[in-house]
Amino acid sequence: MNDFLEAEYSYPALERSLQDPGTSWYLAEASCPIGFAKVTWESVIPETSVSGVLLNKLYLNSAETGKNYGKLMFEKFVVLAQSRGKNYLWLEVLEQNERAYRFYEKQGMLHIKDTVLKTVSQQSRL
Repeated sequence: MNDFLEAEYSYPALERSLQDPGTSWYLAEASCPIGFAKVTWESVIPETSVSGVLLNKLYLNSAETGKNYGKLMFEKFVVLAQSRGKNYLWLEVLEQNERAYRFYEKQGMLHIKDTVLKTVSQQSRL
């Protein structure tokens, strides 16, 4: 977990990501910040020839779920992807995150394939 947090959220990693013209970060606000998202504008689905927009992260404060904010955010990313001429928007979800999986299915996402993520201490299915 520490390796993941260091690779994704350390100051140097965030600085690189924020300076990358192929990546955008978004902050969701209502009366205060309630979530964030990260999008990579051109990314190939591993082990395929399909390329499109990768929704790297879409996180909401747990107190704000169930209020349609996630749906609004997701719909915005669909529009942004289409405005850039992209035919595909894809993402990865941890197998054990059933709530997120159901949410994305409701948004029209289709399961393409499973991917195994291996670390030194564990193995997860995406």
